[in-house]
Amino acid sequence: MRPEPSSMQGMQQSRSGPVRSPDSLIRKSAGVLVGLGLLAWLLSQADLENITNMLAQTNLRWFAVGCLAYLVSSLLRAYRFVQLTRSPAERISDMAVVVLAMSLANQILPARLGELSYVYLARRTQGLSFGHGLASLLIARLFDLLAIGLLYLLAALPLLGQLPSENLVYLWATAGTTTLVVVILAALATRSASLCSVVTDLLERPLLARLPGRSRYVRLVKNMEKNLGLGGGSVRQGKLLLTSLGIWLGAFGMQFFVLLSLNVSVTFWHTVIGATFAALTSILPVNSIGNFGTLEAGWTAGFVLVGMDPSLALTTGFATHLLTLAYPIMFGLPAWGWVALAGRKHKADHTSTSGGTDLG
Repeated sequence: MRPEPSSMQGMQQSRSGPVRSPDSLIRKSAGVLVGLGLLAWLLSQADLENITNMLAQTNLRWFAVGCLAYLVSSLLRAYRFVQLTRSPAERISDMAVVVLAMSLANQILPARLGELSYVYLARRTQGLSFGHGLASLLIARLFDLLAIGLLYLLAALPLLGQLPSENLVYLWATAGTTTLVVVILAALATRSASLCSVVTDLLERPLLARLPGRSRYVRLVKNMEKNLGLGGGSVRQGKLLLTSLGIWLGAFGMQFFVLLSLNVSVTFWHTVIGATFAALTSILPVNSIGNFGTLEAGWTAGFVLVGMDPSLALTTGFATHLLTLAYPIMFGLPAWGWVALAGRKHKADHTSTSGGTDLG
């Protein structure tokens, strides 16, 4: 008996997943297209010759110091993920490989899709469930926002009299955002089950009955529920906060040393203030490959606020971005190679223990 066309369509859909509508694809690509448009406009405003000359005169000693700061920041990220996932301490080296691989994926994929590579790699190398990996990534990003906000306030408050009056607006906005993140983290620490129940109830309402993939989202929220609680009391949360501050001190330090390698005279705390705006562009829905365009826009706005000439700010934005891109490439490519080899070894071990037979 030959299946009806509707049955054939259902079978095809079940094998390849739900068919995405053109409108959905347009919405998802719109942010990337806007980001590429922003990049093209910034390139038309930049002096490419100045960028090339600045890169040609790079001081390799300061560049190497920036490389060390990048590695320290990455190791601290790995330590934080081990703490968040409650993995054994000896997993830090394996988790560092995951972090380095994720950093490279973030530079290649648009709209921060590389973040999801952590969930995939943590499942493949650490045995974490999808919900566990996604929950730890979400909490890590909340601690990132908290650390960035605190460092910005720490840098801006003592220099407030020397900075343009516009900084006062951003100071209040940062203080408000930081407070909101603290409230969210506190809620996750004490009421994660209740929050997940609220989200699940919303997804199961008749109003969202036609939401594509609704059942999948419900399962995901339920899977994340048991992993979102921070647990361990204030001591563990304090340790996570201190680690996050160390991560971003290392990240801002890397950018500071790269600026020194480009012979740009700037203080560390001015770098923190200026680079904060570049760091926050990663959460915007307007994003291109490797955050090119949006990062330079945020960088230029931030450094203009600390008194840098707009043309120099834009030039250093592109030059710094290109130089710091070398770090994830240098360490990310070997990390992905290690992951590939580890996956093949795991597959070979699994085959040998099952008698070398494959019954399909």
